[in-house]
Amino acid sequence: MRRHPGFPAVMESVFMVHLGLHREPAQPSALCYYYGRYDVENAVRDIRAGRYHDGADGFVLYIPSRHSPGMAPPGCAAVTIYTVAPNTIQGADWEEGRQRYADHLVACAEKHLPGIAAATRTRVIVTPADFRQRVRQKHHSFGGIAPVMDRPNPGYRTPIPNLWFAGSQSQSGGVLGVMKGARAMVKAMKRP
Repeated sequence: MRRHPGFPAVMESVFMVHLGLHREPAQPSALCYYYGRYDVENAVRDIRAGRYHDGADGFVLYIPSRHSPGMAPPGCAAVTIYTVAPNTIQGADWEEGRQRYADHLVACAEKHLPGIAAATRTRVIVTPADFRQRVRQKHHSFGGIAPVMDRPNPGYRTPIPNLWFAGSQSQSGGVLGVMKGARAMVKAMKRP
């Protein structure tokens, strides 16, 4: 991946499956991480090399209808399963394998939440290629900037004139960081 020398590396993409279930899954909280591999450094190296783990390294299962009940009819649930994935998969095509990859990711979730596949009434698959198309980028970065230990987030100013970085991963991070970045930008724009 090529990048501007003033910017840190960006994270990879995700493979995502949205499910509509006819019942609420028995997951203890709305958001759970299920780990399959604890060797994060090599997992990241594999993904950046285009090797997709098919969900075996781990995935996230989120039930947004627990927070927003209107997302599913009464007694039903909206569920999203996603995992980190390479932007471009090695030796394959996201479009060709989308159904197979989705089946495998749901099977990984099934090990923790038996019956989730049988309860599925509708399914929407979103691949890294879909994300790239939606955001009109050559590289989709689901998580933004890759965190690096002992390295501060990037500053508000970028090497590109009049382009500012005031997102949640900027210099101060979070909502306050965005507000500080906006103030810095307004202050700089007022200068002659």
